[in-house]
Amino acid sequence: MKKLFVLIDCSGSFCESGKSELQTYITDSLCNASEGIFCDIAEISFFTWSDTVMPYTPYQKLVFGGSSNHDALCEWLGSLDNDTTIIFLSDGLFDGDTFEIRMLAEKHELHIEVYSVGADANCGTLSDIAEHHIVHELADIITDTVVLCRKGV
Repeated sequence: MKKLFVLIDCSGSFCESGKSELQTYITDSLCNASEGIFCDIAEISFFTWSDTVMPYTPYQKLVFGGSSNHDALCEWLGSLDNDTTIIFLSDGLFDGDTFEIRMLAEKHELHIEVYSVGADANCGTLSDIAEHHIVHELADIITDTVVLCRKGV
């Protein structure tokens, strides 16, 4: 069974343009899928990221605010086991050195599958940290995740 970590960007920029509702919808969809279509192929753990990275219990209200703390993200990435797969839901509107994030991912053999959230998403920043520099569309997240789990990374 594939172990996946879903990292949900909950920084203050998500209080704009309906992005918080989109994050909630996508997170709920992944939660529902984890109890259905993913139940035999994936074990999914959820985390939120703003000022810190914190575990998230599905179906709790997502709280948006604060800033996307680069150091907190790097510390969390550095704490993960090698060969971990992360589904990262973000608008890419954060400061910090994406090179450092990419180097941590390579050092720990992390597979960061990035999904762009919001019309104002910075796909350049997201591409810098994404596995193979590919930024995925939200509409494909369930299908992509099934394929990811079935084939491995």
